[in-house]
Amino acid sequence: MYCTDFIFDDNYLSEYNAVICNITIDSTGFQIEDIGSVITFNTVNNLATGKSRLVSAQYDNMYTTNFQIAKLDCTGQEVFFDSEQIVQIRRWLGQKEFKKFRPFYENAEYPELYYIGSFTSVQPIVINGGVIGFDLTFNANAPYGFLEPFTHTFSFSEGGGDFEIWNHSDELGYLYCKITLEDIGSIEEPIIITNKTINKKTVVTNYADNNTIIIDGENKIIMQTTEDLDGSYTKKLMNGFNYVFPQIYNDLESRVNKFNINTACTITLEYTPISKNGAI
Repeated sequence: MYCTDFIFDDNYLSEYNAVICNITIDSTGFQIEDIGSVITFNTVNNLATGKSRLVSAQYDNMYTTNFQIAKLDCTGQEVFFDSEQIVQIRRWLGQKEFKKFRPFYENAEYPELYYIGSFTSVQPIVINGGVIGFDLTFNANAPYGFLEPFTHTFSFSEGGGDFEIWNHSDELGYLYCKITLEDIGSIEEPIIITNKTINKKTVVTNYADNNTIIIDGENKIIMQTTEDLDGSYTKKLMNGFNYVFPQIYNDLESRVNKFNINTACTITLEYTPISKNGAI
């Protein structure tokens, strides 16, 4: 698996006439990639039995990777970056914001993989007074990468119905998702969205007629598209919500989540899977 190019902030490395390479190599030639693998387990010791009980666990570090880039020159005549190219690369990669970073691999491996983060170090590599490349360090905002969002849409007539979602995340456990409800039937009854796999119910009442409801689990937001100049509709919607934001689940046995919705509507469920693949 070799990374051949990348996009950062919607710009390709190849647009800067540069290529990923390995200018500095350690003594062994091997690298350990730290993608969602270093976990701290917090325990409480039982003095009576000598056993420890697991209280919580969390990742210690955000994902970081170091690699080099060099000028792409097939002739061997122009191996150094000129001053304008140096400025352009530093302006591009030296931004003080989190941006989407998507590596591209040979054989089109992991086409949907990306990270969110920034380059914390963009250091020129100088030989004989000229810059032949840059040593780059990228720090992500999470211990792992992500795949592009998966979106599933289902339409139901009176009485609602059942549907299934396959959780593609590499991380075991719960993952928040975003649900959009359109073409809602009767406003006389609560909307109940049940994940039967984990026995959790999301309940919405006090919603306005002829509008779209959005329940964003990751950002803990519920909203509707009805014009609401004085905030009264929004307040009623929030007061009528049980604040059980929708989640999907997976474990080593199954990735399938079985849902039910109790009313006629078009429901769209969107989630962003966690990916522990890929490395520079």
